[in-house]
Amino acid sequence: PPPPLMRDTFLDALHIAGVSGHDLEASTSTSACFCASNKRRAAKRALRRVGRRLVCDGGAAAAHVAEHVRAGLRAAGEVAPGMFFEHLAEEDFRRFRASLGVSEEAFATSLSSMSGGVTQDSGKSGSLFWFSEDGRCILKSITAHEMANLLDMLPRYVDHVASASAEGTLSLLSRFFGAYRISGRGRSMWLVAMQNVFAGIAPSRIYDLKGTTEDRYVRPKPGKVMKDLNFEGHRVLLPDAAARALQLAVERDADFLRGERIMDYSLIVGIGLLSEGGWAGADRAGLAGPPLALQGRELVADEGEEADPQSVRLRIGIIDILVRWSGKKLAAYAFKKPTLGCFWEIDTEPPEYYQERFVHYVRSTFTSEDREDDDSDDAECGT
Repeated sequence: PPPPLMRDTFLDALHIAGVSGHDLEASTSTSACFCASNKRRAAKRALRRVGRRLVCDGGAAAAHVAEHVRAGLRAAGEVAPGMFFEHLAEEDFRRFRASLGVSEEAFATSLSSMSGGVTQDSGKSGSLFWFSEDGRCILKSITAHEMANLLDMLPRYVDHVASASAEGTLSLLSRFFGAYRISGRGRSMWLVAMQNVFAGIAPSRIYDLKGTTEDRYVRPKPGKVMKDLNFEGHRVLLPDAAARALQLAVERDADFLRGERIMDYSLIVGIGLLSEGGWAGADRAGLAGPPLALQGRELVADEGEEADPQSVRLRIGIIDILVRWSGKKLAAYAFKKPTLGCFWEIDTEPPEYYQERFVHYVRSTFTSEDREDDDSDDAECGT
């Protein structure tokens, strides 16, 4: 990639790490910017993360990926000199889209105009995200291991989603519409197209919830995805039928993920206050129909005292479902459990424990209003 882009990326790494780069003048060489960022230990992790913005693993700038996808959807093969676009499990995904009621025309139209190609501030994976202009689709870069996991579990994933629909129950799992590979110069980038849980809306707050406490706080700022410790002290009361439907869907999906040896997934929750109109934008169904949308009351405890509940609207889904329990995760678990695990609820846990903890967290955080009222009556009666 051109040196100016590399230079800006190194400076971005410094910025994300909270390290000033004011001493690097505009005339500072690319190599000097790299050395300056690499010497600061706090910047090393950010440098690796932000550096993925540099290239599409074959020399194509991230900004050009959307162009390659548009061309590749029309005709797979060489989409630019030395750059090749490949559909993975094309027929399987085509059948899955049809089963969800997604027309090929609507899918192609949604992906015809994409913007983005940047990492998420609060994410650790370093994945790049592009968003369709109509807000219905997300294109995300994933690792080769995650792609292998997706393709391996695809038939069972499709059956799981289909059986939930046939039984009249919900599945909150990410809806994957397609999987792609862009390659060139001996390297590859792996992409998935997914439904956007927040199609057509801009929630005032978004939380990524795992039921863990290790490294689960971020400094709040507008537009930033917050985590478990940001949500600490919050509870959401839902109508009884909605609470039961949500909890059943989470139990069913978590059981499927456990069977696939998947862990490290999250509940993504968008919240808007009804007093402020709910959220910016008009509710719009995603390509595969509307995601789970609920109304309830949010309780926030401050120093043990709960404030008056606020009426809220919610959009909810389960994301990041492609990480399997592996030797690497086992090694991380062996290191963290007797150290960080003494003080925090760590995220790297075996699938069985991860499932149990995740389901318990959702049950205790998103509860029935009727149950809350019953508990209050019992307390008043001294029972």
